[in-house]
Amino acid sequence: GGRMARRAGHVSSLGSKRLSLFSHTHPRRDTAQLRAEDPTNREIKGNDQPVRHQIRYGSHPDQYGDLYIPQKEFDIENKPVPLVVLIHGGFWQHEYSKKLEQEVANEIAQTRLAAVWNIEYRRVGKAGLHKGWPEIFLDVSAAMDRIADMCVSYSIDPNRIAVVGHSAGGHLAMWTAMRRNIPQGSPGANPKVMPQLVISQSGVTDLTYAYNNFVGGYAIPALLGSFGGGRVDPQILSIADPAELLPSEAKLVSLHAERDKAVPIEISKRFTSKAKAKGCNAHFLQIQNEDHMAFVNTRSMAHHCTMMTLQEFFYPDLQKEIDAIKAQQGVSEMRRFTKETNTVKDKEAMDTVQRMFRERDGDIH
Repeated sequence: GGRMARRAGHVSSLGSKRLSLFSHTHPRRDTAQLRAEDPTNREIKGNDQPVRHQIRYGSHPDQYGDLYIPQKEFDIENKPVPLVVLIHGGFWQHEYSKKLEQEVANEIAQTRLAAVWNIEYRRVGKAGLHKGWPEIFLDVSAAMDRIADMCVSYSIDPNRIAVVGHSAGGHLAMWTAMRRNIPQGSPGANPKVMPQLVISQSGVTDLTYAYNNFVGGYAIPALLGSFGGGRVDPQILSIADPAELLPSEAKLVSLHAERDKAVPIEISKRFTSKAKAKGCNAHFLQIQNEDHMAFVNTRSMAHHCTMMTLQEFFYPDLQKEIDAIKAQQGVSEMRRFTKETNTVKDKEAMDTVQRMFRERDGDIH
């Protein structure tokens, strides 16, 4: 694959072929190399690397996130950029952190698809919380509402905000899209910022079903403050469960790995069915032949499908935008990171995602 599509010969050769904002064919430094170059883990600069800022949304040590800003040539017209909020998984347990999403965050921003807000939050367990309610939900709400200020400071488009969450993070991601339905006075009510797209990656989105079927063992009781086999407070469960808070105005996409042994795929199917029954713009896609952790592997089909879902949402008229830039600015001034979709995975993922949006369901074969 080529680098940026700046040369006239390269751009003209693309013809009518589908374009992608990213490709996995270029050399990329791995996470260990990035840490070696950036021992403070605060900011990365140089080459195609985005600038990373650590931004707090509260006073607790875990109330912060890393904001990745693509290089300045992200958009030649300096328009506000879209934002992807990443919420990591790990069954809400303290031993898992936002480092799970670090490679994914850098990948999204490096390709100039969007800015990225990879958030941390207080978790349950040793050195953490005794229970997750209400602290985890307050943290995720505060991190989302912090975006209101970031839109001004970092030129982020408040109308193009996507939340992507993996596993337990998928539960929290979908929950952010339901906050307008939360009763007054409850954690998460009165949101300042709402996403337009949510992607759950093998997420625990039907929390009541997962709780009743003991998914994750005692993780859900610990999240909601019930220990030793006691029943969870049904009022808390109803506010913590995105499936109980439906509907939402956001586009709701549930991606789930076929070989997932941590979170049953039935959860995503059930959530999508409930969302559709409530009139939501909801979609389900099964990722064939991949497992639960595929979503945090940037070489996986699960990751490709996530990227293509984001691209289709943020840039539905990408080819028209490219033609307009070429006509107005000339090929030599075209700065957006556009590439020919030149790998089998890119093409397969894009075709699959587009089919998912056209049809009720989709599979990768």
